[in-house]
Amino acid sequence: MKRKNVVYLMCALLLALSVLTFAKDEESEWFHCFQSEDVEFRVDDGSIIFESKEFDDESVEITRDYKLIVNGKRVKTTDEEDELIEDFYDLTFKVIHDAKKLGIEGAKIGLAGAHIGLKAVSGVFKMIFTEYDSDDLEEEMEAEAEKVEKKAEKLEKRAERLEEHVEELEEIHDEMVEKIPELRRLEWF
Repeated sequence: MKRKNVVYLMCALLLALSVLTFAKDEESEWFHCFQSEDVEFRVDDGSIIFESKEFDDESVEITRDYKLIVNGKRVKTTDEEDELIEDFYDLTFKVIHDAKKLGIEGAKIGLAGAHIGLKAVSGVFKMIFTEYDSDDLEEEMEAEAEKVEKKAEKLEKRAERLEEHVEELEEIHDEMVEKIPELRRLEWF
């Protein structure tokens, strides 16, 4: 019986590693290039770049040293605008980082749920070959499910904080558009 448990554990471990590797690779691609209907967003060499899909030559770039470039030209900004640009840049990377961590933790929780399923299967075999009964199995499954539920609740709170950061990012974006004429002229940004 022990050999079967080892096989189930190995399967769960391999599944976990493949999902985490996929999530990591997929995540980095997603965060480096994301497209909506109207805008392509990407991170390139530390710069945040937005390109219009409708207006071919229109783009907005914020460099790692917080310079604003609109349609390939450096925009002269005031101290107040510089602060907004810096806040927007830093918060964008915070959102990307937090979303990445959230995705990986979500995958881990999903794997923990799959592990409960594997434990249930092994529990059925345990009931056949030992004194272990359905009450024992139910109790064990409830305890495992409770652990996963607590992790999911923590993840939900982190997701709520991420949502607050995204809302803050939207507010900073709107303020940048309002205060910087070169951004205000763009219909898509």
